[in-house]
Amino acid sequence: MDAHISIKKSTPRKARVTIFVFVVILLITVVALFFLRTSEPSYAGVSLGVWCEKIHDSHKNQAEAIKAVHNIGSNAVPWLLHDMRSSERTLGSRANALLARQSIVKWRFEKPSTSWSRAMCGFVALGGEGRKAIPELESMVTEENPRCLMATMSLAGIGHEAVPLLCRHLTNDSMHVASAVAASIPKAAFFGRLNDDDLNVLLTALRDQSKWTNDFMSEAITKIESISLLKVNPQNHEAK
Repeated sequence: MDAHISIKKSTPRKARVTIFVFVVILLITVVALFFLRTSEPSYAGVSLGVWCEKIHDSHKNQAEAIKAVHNIGSNAVPWLLHDMRSSERTLGSRANALLARQSIVKWRFEKPSTSWSRAMCGFVALGGEGRKAIPELESMVTEENPRCLMATMSLAGIGHEAVPLLCRHLTNDSMHVASAVAASIPKAAFFGRLNDDDLNVLLTALRDQSKWTNDFMSEAITKIESISLLKVNPQNHEAK
């Protein structure tokens, strides 16, 4: 009987502790975000993060958003890298795990994967203006985790200056890394971040590498060939 009573008494106490911890974390986050947002680069009165989200969400003004990020230029690089550095072991992720144990508060912190995707869209929009981020992005490419693909797509989005790195990692000892590189190339080409010479170099590297043979490699070759064909014969695309 006593044990039953003590359990009942502890339940409200745990709920109060959870809410208290949440409120403290929320206050810290709100203050931090306030100071970050006030100095975040912007274009036409709209912050970099919002423009990147419009690109990610395929917003109807996506072309305008890409132009806006490009106009912000290299000032966007530190902010995009900050988003790309988001870890699944951050305070926000731990707070989400804590909040998942209760049903009173529905709000959750942003997932790291959302930050990675937003940063990737920013780097693709920046193109060559994001070249300063290449060394750090390459270090992320070699990590065998979900961020690897977003970092690889960011590198491919930067374009010409990242091509040697992409070629090298097509034969990475990790199939996960090599496949991520292969998958990123057609996407970057679609956004026009790789010129004809870049595509030819990467296509040759894909065909010549014999270390890994899988669907990612085959699909990348097919897509690049299709993109190259459309550039040579644009009327084929128009006819469809």
